[in-house]
Amino acid sequence: MLDRLLADARFDPAVDRLFSVGDLVDRGPDSMGCLALLREPWFHAVRGNHEAMLLDFVWNTLQCDAPLTVNTRHEFLLNGGEWIFQQIESAEGYLSKALTEALAAIQQLPFLMVVGQGNRRFHVIHTDLWDAGKPQEVMLDGDIDALAKAWSQTDMTDVHPRDYPYFAKRWLWSRLIMGRLPMHAVPETLPGLSPTYCGHTIGPCIRRALSHVCIDTGAFMTMIPEAEPSGYGLTLFEVETQKDYFAGAGSARHHP
Repeated sequence: MLDRLLADARFDPAVDRLFSVGDLVDRGPDSMGCLALLREPWFHAVRGNHEAMLLDFVWNTLQCDAPLTVNTRHEFLLNGGEWIFQQIESAEGYLSKALTEALAAIQQLPFLMVVGQGNRRFHVIHTDLWDAGKPQEVMLDGDIDALAKAWSQTDMTDVHPRDYPYFAKRWLWSRLIMGRLPMHAVPETLPGLSPTYCGHTIGPCIRRALSHVCIDTGAFMTMIPEAEPSGYGLTLFEVETQKDYFAGAGSARHHP
């Protein structure tokens, strides 16, 4: 579906960039193929909650170069992580070289990206910027910049997911804007917050609220036999033209 959308949008890797709102793993039949995108210079992703669950699942292996110990009730396996067993090289339980390299790339993924400046600025995040400590209960550009400055010297590469700072955990798991607020009751834009592209919360189309643009239209649902696939698919949003492209189980379309 991604290949079809990139062709439809006439994506040129020599001059264009592709941003991902996270969850490269567990949400389809080829997690390793998705992780291979991290090697491409034109591809940029933020960390999703599924990447965090993967890191949690393999943490001891990463830290100690030890065989993988499997907890069958771990949330990673319960949410689509069974593919990892194809990446165990031998009966000893060691991870494949390809997955080990991909995990190193995952550990480098940011929780939030700020792209551009001024009126061309936008953010990429997995969930939303909800913050009950703010007057609007949403972080604004100034809040983001202050937080980035405060944490600029903190290396999150080797931090266990359970020890992520409070804001990072919210950025991975929150559904307080897209999942709970009635869309008709809130404005699409919020003064002081640049467009913020996010995922995590599935919907039938792109949704906008408080300067958030949620582009998660449930591509992985097309792989679930018991789901009705016609309403789900992958959405690509073109920032400069404000066009969106959609590919479902059997069709592709775009909207100006």
